[in-house]
Amino acid sequence: MDSIPVSDELWAVGELALNYAFELLEKHPKEPFQPAILAEYTSGKIGLHQLFVMKSDDPEALARMVLADLPDVARAAIVLDGYLHIEGEPQDAILMRLGDFSGTSYEIGQRYRRKRLGKRVDAVGNVAFMGEIPSIFA
Repeated sequence: MDSIPVSDELWAVGELALNYAFELLEKHPKEPFQPAILAEYTSGKIGLHQLFVMKSDDPEALARMVLADLPDVARAAIVLDGYLHIEGEPQDAILMRLGDFSGTSYEIGQRYRRKRLGKRVDAVGNVAFMGEIPSIFA
């Protein structure tokens, strides 16, 4: 991905995670989005960890806690539902925290719009690189 300064290996994990997030939005249009972790292990295997949070839970804190307990993770993505603000207006978005275990972590967003009574979800615009963040593994 030219506009996002991450390695090809890390972006491959991010793409899988974004695709999974869009799949969740389409399969469960009337339910709250539940965050997920997509992890690539040092063995090269990919693991998907679907989280279930209550309204009072902090989804990102829960995801980071679960990620910290996973052994031998080389890189991972946490996907959350949220908003990107475009010209001061909130727009629905998948927010992704993406990082290598031994490297930098990043925040990335992809806006979306529901179509056909919420049963279809379309990406809006390009993936947005929002910058470096503290390690998702900390």
